[in-house]
Amino acid sequence: MSSLLDLLQTPEPPPIDIPAAATRKTRYPFVLLVDISGSTGVDPINGPGGPNADIHRINNTIQKILSMLRTPPPGTPLADNRDSIDLAILTYSNNVDVNLPWTSVVSAPPMIPAFSPQMGTETGKALLFSIEYALKHYIRLKRQNIKCGLPNIFHFTDGAPTDMLPGSPLWQEVQSRLARMSPNPEKKYIALKSFVTANGCDANACGTDLDDGRRLSGLQLMGELSNGAQTFELANSEDAFHDMVELITVLITHATQLVNGQVPADSSPPSFNSDNIIPH
Repeated sequence: MSSLLDLLQTPEPPPIDIPAAATRKTRYPFVLLVDISGSTGVDPINGPGGPNADIHRINNTIQKILSMLRTPPPGTPLADNRDSIDLAILTYSNNVDVNLPWTSVVSAPPMIPAFSPQMGTETGKALLFSIEYALKHYIRLKRQNIKCGLPNIFHFTDGAPTDMLPGSPLWQEVQSRLARMSPNPEKKYIALKSFVTANGCDANACGTDLDDGRRLSGLQLMGELSNGAQTFELANSEDAFHDMVELITVLITHATQLVNGQVPADSSPPSFNSDNIIPH
């Protein structure tokens, strides 16, 4: 474990209550990592706290994902695997908080308290924390002789990191960890997908100036950092967040089918077309 991870003191995930019958099935771990920096609370037109601030859309999206996992449509592959899905929800600003420790979705609460905007956007530390938190859960299950699929992290952010720049020690450490997320599914140890809101896609509104003269948006920085891990650009609309819930449903369903051998190991998720979401 790196010195930075030592400083982060990622907690040991608590044991989760798995019914005896479910221990014979493969577990599917998913982390929702949510940026709640101060800028998420700023409405581009009406200012702080305005109705179009990202934080309102983010809160609504997280609740919809939680509801979708707790009660997926009957007869769907997701419904068939509902009792095998584990979920954790982390938020970050200047610090990382565990809002929902690892929990089987059948035991997850119907709602969680709404998130409030905080301060900075310490994305580097949050990514390291979430990777380690996911891997600790994976290792715990393996030690219990419980099969476990590839942990997936869904990262929601509105802008550029405030704790690292390209080439900095933290940047290099995060990039090194992400580089191990090989395109080959048999060699991956974790998967990351980042969803960047419209503010984070605009270098003028929420960008970072680099020593080489470039000004990059949060979307561009995540692309440089993540070494091919997929990043999604969201349009500035409610529809984009609605479509994101649908896309995440597709991604989670595909992940469960991948582990079960219902689709080829090297297959991509089914195509998802939306004018409101652009994959990079």
